[in-house]
Amino acid sequence: MPVLRTPIETKQTVDRAAFKQFEGESILIVDDNAINRKLLLTLLDGSGITAVTAVDGLEALQRLQEAPRKFILVLMDVNMPRMNGLETTREIRNDPDLRDIPVIALTASTSPDEVEAIVQSGMNAFLDKPINISKLYRVFEMFAPYGIARKENRSVPTPDGEIFDPKQGLEYSSGNMQLYESLLRDFLETYETAPESLKEALAVEDYDTLETIIIDMEGISGTVGARRLHDAVVQLHRAINDRDRAAIDTAIDRMRAEWKRFARNARAYLSS
Repeated sequence: MPVLRTPIETKQTVDRAAFKQFEGESILIVDDNAINRKLLLTLLDGSGITAVTAVDGLEALQRLQEAPRKFILVLMDVNMPRMNGLETTREIRNDPDLRDIPVIALTASTSPDEVEAIVQSGMNAFLDKPINISKLYRVFEMFAPYGIARKENRSVPTPDGEIFDPKQGLEYSSGNMQLYESLLRDFLETYETAPESLKEALAVEDYDTLETIIIDMEGISGTVGARRLHDAVVQLHRAINDRDRAAIDTAIDRMRAEWKRFARNARAYLSS
C-alpha cells in the first residue's frame, strides 16, 4: 500500500457518478468540525457509499474495533480533542485487526514537519483542505482497492467459482505483463457503464445494440481472466439470441453483479 508525502493530485471532470464503482462500501470520516463532516458527506451524497462519522480518535477506534472489516477507508482529521489523528493512527497500526486499513489525513497544514508527522504516524497520504470532489475521488481511486481487498480478506482465486484469474489473462497475453495490464485497464474503463447501456437498449428492444455490446464483452472478458463475468456474459448472449426479454433482464442483473465483483478484484490487482 503506497505512502505519499506529496499532495493528492486533482482529477478533472469528476462528479458523484465516478464513485459508483465503490457503491455499497463503507468509509469512516473522523473530524471534530461539523462543517468539515458535512462537506464530506455532501460530496459523497448519492454515490452509494455509506459514510460513518466520528468526532475524535477515541470514537473512531470504537467504531473500527466494533466492525474491523466494515470500512475500506478512513479519512482522519489530524487535529482533534481527546485523541488526535496521529495518535489514533498509531493505535490503528498497532491493532492486528486494523493495521492494514488505508488512513488518509485531513489537514489544513502541509508544512514539511506536518507531512513528516503524518507519514510517521502510519497514515498513507494527506488531503489538504479545502477538500474538493476531484481530490476525494483520487483518494478512493488510489487507496480504496486496498481496503476492499482487506475487508473481504481476499486470497488468490481458486478454480472453483473464482471471480478473476490474472494467470489466465497472462496466458492469453503471451506472458506479457505490460500488455495484459494495459488490456485490463482498457476493459475496466471501456465497459464500466455496459450494464446501464444494456438496460437502456433493452427498454427500447434494440437487440442489435444489445448484441454489439455483448459480443465484444464476451471475447474480452475471457481474455482478461474475468471468469464469472465471462460466464454471465455468455448466459446473456444466449438470452439475446432467443429474444427472451425476461431472461435478458435477469441476465443483465447477474452480469452487473459479476462486473462489480470483477472490477473490485481487478483494481486491487492493478494497485498491488
